[in-house]
Amino acid sequence: MHKLSQWVVCGLLCVVLQHMAVGEAEDPVLKSFETDQTAVQTAIKTGDLAQALVATSSVVFNWKSHPGFMDLVKSLITTFGFLPADPVKAQYQFMRTQLEGKFFGTGWLEAGMMAHAVDDYVTAASCYSQIRFNGSLATIPYPRVLLGKALLAQGRIHEATQAYESAIQSASNDQAGTFRIRYEYALDLLTYDRVIESVDRFFVSRQSPYLLERLWANEELLLYMWALGDKDSAGVFAGELARKLPDARPRGDIAFEGRRMKTAADMQSRYVRAMAGEDLATLSLDEESMVYPFRRGEYEVIISRLEPWVVRYPLREYARWSQELKHVATWTHQNLHAAECLAGRHDQAIAGFEEILAWVPVEERPDMHVNAWCWRGYALMLMQGRWLDAKQSFEFGLSQDAQFANPELPSGFLQPRIDGGRAPCELRAAYVANYKCLLETIRRMQERRMDR
Repeated sequence: MHKLSQWVVCGLLCVVLQHMAVGEAEDPVLKSFETDQTAVQTAIKTGDLAQALVATSSVVFNWKSHPGFMDLVKSLITTFGFLPADPVKAQYQFMRTQLEGKFFGTGWLEAGMMAHAVDDYVTAASCYSQIRFNGSLATIPYPRVLLGKALLAQGRIHEATQAYESAIQSASNDQAGTFRIRYEYALDLLTYDRVIESVDRFFVSRQSPYLLERLWANEELLLYMWALGDKDSAGVFAGELARKLPDARPRGDIAFEGRRMKTAADMQSRYVRAMAGEDLATLSLDEESMVYPFRRGEYEVIISRLEPWVVRYPLREYARWSQELKHVATWTHQNLHAAECLAGRHDQAIAGFEEILAWVPVEERPDMHVNAWCWRGYALMLMQGRWLDAKQSFEFGLSQDAQFANPELPSGFLQPRIDGGRAPCELRAAYVANYKCLLETIRRMQERRMDR
């Protein structure tokens, strides 16, 4: 197994981080890109969609060929999602009627992004598919990635694969662009539980001529092998990271590449520390790698892997932990109890979430409280007869999340994504979806009682 001394790896990590901090701060193209992105997000948050779309059209056109385009459109989709759904739906439905037969690719892109923001993937896919016939975006690869995302969300795997592969082919002369597309493709497959296909894509990227793409692939494969308990194979990928990291130079105008450089260096550092016997590094790799059994529905595997760590680091000792241990260990507790919930161990899960609420200070980790309340609500929801308790738990968690929200934007119980919330946007959207299902269950139960 390839080994490096810990001080060498830590020194390498410091050099990487210093290089990236300087590169990102000084690059004028990146600064211009981020200024434009922030300006459009601000325009959308005003709620004046007509004016916001004027700004959006200009910015997406200007940056259409830049590999940072995916960061831009993903941020805009998220920001549209902060608005009330009804006016967003009305706007893109109106736009579709106006765009029919028109040679206006940016308009179709904007309509697709708004539909995507409210989880209307059928409409989003329909809009994105029109771009290849319309205007200056027709030959750009990134709208095809968005099409792939919208198709994959519907379970249309064959069509989604064609869209991603078409995007890759379209970007074949741009190594940075190809890397970004392959990254999105692989992780989108993982998001929708296509683990084997996702890992296959990592192996494809490991053969890329683009060094940063190879580093990312080795990072992902290291974590996958760690999840399987195959530390020897993980060491092969760690060795490749160690050999190639000093040669990597991310583009200063692409924030994405800076992030990938940092995570690759961090993964390498944690692996070496874990193999040297450091608890915290081993715990962090165990916790992070459980995404793979989670996506395969192997909840008992997660429980068997994380339970010993929860026993070793009980939350009653939280106040004595370092900040890094607090972060990793609380997520380990959270993920263990989520796995217990999904494995049908509802009583254990509820007790675990209540322990998080009891021992982790809300002022220090409001995100953990939001997640614990909502997961507790979900566990109660799955238990027959606990629906009102579940409703209260969901509402407590969602209202805590809303305390941090932008007061000028909606943040009620039924708002799937909020600006400034402590729960990640997609996680909150899942909580709200489950809360809506719970309300419907309660409504049906009340109707049955009235009919008796």
